[in-house]
Amino acid sequence: MIGFYITAISVVLIALTQGWVTALLALALVGALQLLEGEVLSPRIIGRAIGINPIIMIAALVAGNQLFGVIGALFAGSAAGFIQTILVAYWSYWKRHHDALSVQTEKEQDSSEQEKKTQENRPVAINSDGEP
Repeated sequence: MIGFYITAISVVLIALTQGWVTALLALALVGALQLLEGEVLSPRIIGRAIGINPIIMIAALVAGNQLFGVIGALFAGSAAGFIQTILVAYWSYWKRHHDALSVQTEKEQDSSEQEKKTQENRPVAINSDGEP
């Protein structure tokens, strides 16, 4: 943020040599570029470096800033990356565990179906009365 103020003051002072209108236009341009950099580019760059979606990165920055101020905004990207890593690891574990359970359940169902078919196909001994 300090860089923005230094840049804005420098640009405005230089633009003042051309007139007030030029200085105001230069200030508006520097402000627009700062807004673009702060709200769009930085979250995308940091998000790619950490490996999270830019929307989640922006939400983390806003939440960190609202909850803990500047310090929260500084650590928001790292915290979001950490939380994402924990959630992805848990999801992978849960998915493997439940896939193993579903495979085991399917095997049990298959074996019980085969058992029923085997029992149906067994020859039945019929006694002299004609009953099994």
